Amino acid sequence: MGALAPTPPTIAGQNPLTGAKVENLSPAAATDLQMNLMAKGVVIVSPGTSYAAQQGFQPGDIVQSVNGEDIRDVRQLTRALKSAGEQGGWQLVVQRDGQTMTLTVRN
Repeated sequence: MGALAPTPPTIAGQNPLTGAKVENLSPAAATDLQMNLMAKGVVIVSPGTSYAAQQGFQPGDIVQSVNGEDIRDVRQLTRALKSAGEQGGWQLVVQRDGQTMTLTVRN
């Protein structure tokens, strides 16, 4: 039997991505999303019916930075979300369908 693919981690805590399932942006995912293979960020696999979904996040959104900090992996995203929350809010740069947008959420 083949190994099962790991379940994407779910973002916890009190932040705009709470409840979203995310994964690191791999070269294969970048190709699927028609992005540069060197692109960095974390892909939202599924916002589900979570707070992240209520904030407008969609499957395939790529979080590239939080409060000016470039995001390279899920661990860094988790730390940046926590730190930004302690500063009073979040400014996330997200790529969706080839367009870059900035989302600001206050706590």
